[in-house]
Amino acid sequence: MRLVVMFDHFGPYHRARLQAACRRGAQEGFEVRGLETCGDSREYSWTYPAGSSEGRIITLFTGKRPRRPLFPAIGYRVVTALSALRPTAVAICGYREAAALAALAWARTRGKIAILMSESSYGDKPRHRLGEWGKRLLVRRFDAALVGGKKQQAYAARLGIPEGRILPGYDVVDNRHFAEGALAARGRAKAHRRRLGLVRPFFLTVCRFIPKKNLSMLLEAYRRYRDLAGAGAWDLVLCGSGPLEKALARQARDIGGVHFPGFQQIDALPIIYGLASVFILASSHFEQWGLVVNEAMAAGLPVLVSRACGCAPELVREGVNGFTFDPGDPEGLARLLLRMSSPAVDLKAMGAASARLIAPWTPETFARNLFQAIRVADDYRRRVGYCLKDKAP
Repeated sequence: MRLVVMFDHFGPYHRARLQAACRRGAQEGFEVRGLETCGDSREYSWTYPAGSSEGRIITLFTGKRPRRPLFPAIGYRVVTALSALRPTAVAICGYREAAALAALAWARTRGKIAILMSESSYGDKPRHRLGEWGKRLLVRRFDAALVGGKKQQAYAARLGIPEGRILPGYDVVDNRHFAEGALAARGRAKAHRRRLGLVRPFFLTVCRFIPKKNLSMLLEAYRRYRDLAGAGAWDLVLCGSGPLEKALARQARDIGGVHFPGFQQIDALPIIYGLASVFILASSHFEQWGLVVNEAMAAGLPVLVSRACGCAPELVREGVNGFTFDPGDPEGLARLLLRMSSPAVDLKAMGAASARLIAPWTPETFARNLFQAIRVADDYRRRVGYCLKDKAP
């Protein structure tokens, strides 16, 4: 039997999940292959070590995804690739892109299992009745779903997938990579701080510099925090890149204490996490999950997470490993920064709590629940008399 896992592009997060699925597949009697639409990401300048997933991933188009892709060409290549691979099941990220739609159609017409992978929840953006009706017609065609957490499970059920065929565990990172890298960085903290120019304690955020990340509000909150904290104020590190970089740099010049180390590859990120004192994700809207929170928690950091982030209900325990905040309230966030940088907060205990809370959220969990989704889908089909072998590939 064979499972195909589909993403638009296999970035570091996706490769960790694919590798775990391959390991699990060997136990389950499945060969696992990855299928990506494009060989490069338009949003991230990722690089990968040689041999990380080579031979497991089939790429339909080299380079970055066109801004206006030719839907028939994408659909044709997806159908051709799946027909050659002849999978028993296809795990599909999302349901809106041409590749996802083509893969779902391929699975439905050939009697194969289609698993939806999604991190969307009902409240992560404005919803309209007609659009939701159309989504339900489409999403109910999937046999099962693998989603982020409770909010995402509720939305998948709302769109027509029975609750018993919806499993959590989609939003994971390679915890060990960030935990071990952060620990090693702390062991050489003095040298790393000198090299990076980060000699003072600092708050950290890691994200793309785009409007939804709410970085202008974060800088305003940080400005107010510095006014409150005075000479003892911590620094702020904005790690990443994007179209708002110049505007943010201009805003930061009038504040002071703000550092821009640029976009960091996955092998360098644990060093930044290891040196930080507190992690912040300030997203204002449309943040379906926020995997950088997983990374920071795996690295043993306390977290401050906007209530607009899909991960907040699952990963943040108020006063235990961090706090949530209103993304539209810079004054409230400033006072939270002041609290976190004061001796009244046990940052070490909070960081240890983060590591405990994130421990179950691993690529192994993703892989285990993905195969469980395949089993529950197959069990349902057998109960209704619809066997996988009913139709030829």
